[in-house]
Amino acid sequence: MAFRLTIPVQQVQDLARLRDLGPDALTGVLKQLNTLNRSVIRPKQVRNVLRSVLSESDAEIVVRQLLSLYAARRRQDLTPIKMVEGLSNGLSTLSANLRWTPEQLAQWQRLRAPLEALLALDVLEVVAKALDLAYEYAFLFQAVRVVTDIRPVFASGADEIRAAVITQSLSLYYDGADGDYNINLAVDEDDLKALIRACERALRKAQVAKKFVELKSGLSATIAGEESDDSD
Repeated sequence: MAFRLTIPVQQVQDLARLRDLGPDALTGVLKQLNTLNRSVIRPKQVRNVLRSVLSESDAEIVVRQLLSLYAARRRQDLTPIKMVEGLSNGLSTLSANLRWTPEQLAQWQRLRAPLEALLALDVLEVVAKALDLAYEYAFLFQAVRVVTDIRPVFASGADEIRAAVITQSLSLYYDGADGDYNINLAVDEDDLKALIRACERALRKAQVAKKFVELKSGLSATIAGEESDDSD
């Protein structure tokens, strides 16, 4: 039985864009990525170099998909050839509402050679591994809210409000392999100030650690999530 990968619905549209770019565009991507040096460790660095041969949106899609495919290839211990074979077989068996035409599948087949070469690049493997390691935890933070309440203090007869207390609650939202979670914690003013200090200290420590690694070892280092704060 032919090896086949199951392709998530949200990935099909991106793969369709790769298909429409064509083999010449992916060959251009390959040439550009071959110019990158070993210090590249962040997806943004890869996207920036591809903007000379692709539009910004296409560079985003190509990098997202290549890193996703690298991660999947490593998890399943697949060669680039086997990975592309499984991907091609998965695309040929999409559900009816997502199914590609024979012409579109033929277009995809012309991408196989440059795609296999891209999935064998060391520089992309390093970026993909660094991205995975940054978020390889049982639970991942998603969002936080601090809710402020006004709680009235009633007289003993409950016929008038005599005072009020301002309270705060911290809601943490996170997810894991089996679903989404949240926890609500009562906090006071001192707790919030301590939390601010702890966060500011953590940001300083991350910068110090990054500089230490880069200066002492000469290796590139990245802080998990720092790319989202970068400006072009």
